[in-house]
Amino acid sequence: VLTSIVDGMKPGRPETTRCAAVIALDNSLKFCRRNFDVDDERNVIMQNLCEACQSANMQTRVKALECLGRIAELYYKHLPAYMQAIWGLTTVAIQQSIQGGDEDIGKAALEFWSLVCEEE
Repeated sequence: VLTSIVDGMKPGRPETTRCAAVIALDNSLKFCRRNFDVDDERNVIMQNLCEACQSANMQTRVKALECLGRIAELYYKHLPAYMQAIWGLTTVAIQQSIQGGDEDIGKAALEFWSLVCEEE
């Protein structure tokens, strides 16, 4: 099931499919502990989720950033390898929000860092 979810998040899929896949991933994260413990599987999940954070579709981007926050809550110990990329994604989201973009994207990006602070 997780393979299909991650496949649905890939760039090139219809945006409605990508958004639904991100939501499905978010809803299934608590069952993915074994997958997050395997480097290759975690890397594929995180790569596709980070790509979804760059979607042209605002709803997909917001849901992807929210999903990153849930990952921070559940699998914080695995995040250090991705912090540089997440920093870049959230910084862009916040800057775009400040410059008149979608406010929800900026909120989701800030919420990620708030959740990281809670885990620290």
